[in-house]
Amino acid sequence: MKVEFLSGFEKDLANTISIIGAGVIRNKFTVPTRTADDPYKSQFTKTLAIIENDEAKGWAPEILAKKMVQIVECRKPKQRYVIASFEQKLAVVLKKILPAKIFGKNLLFHHLFYHRFII
Repeated sequence: MKVEFLSGFEKDLANTISIIGAGVIRNKFTVPTRTADDPYKSQFTKTLAIIENDEAKGWAPEILAKKMVQIVECRKPKQRYVIASFEQKLAVVLKKILPAKIFGKNLLFHHLFYHRFII
């Protein structure tokens, strides 16, 4: 994910900063934060299950670490890297070329369709 405040400095710092867009990486950071009387608890529980399912199937953190080592040791690193599955890389490309409204609808359809059959 691009950090917007860096965009003005990108040309000056092109050889010293690389932006890494990482896909889904297995982790244990997802922590439920809703209370029992929360009106959104049901939807939150469903969403949390989807996130945990995606994270369980994510890439091993070692893959990201190895790629980061390669980037750091590279003489002339690229300015941007996307370390993700083909599907996630495709989403990055589509976001750049499709109008926001169409991209948003496609993303929504993907998540509704995909997660309906997975969870």
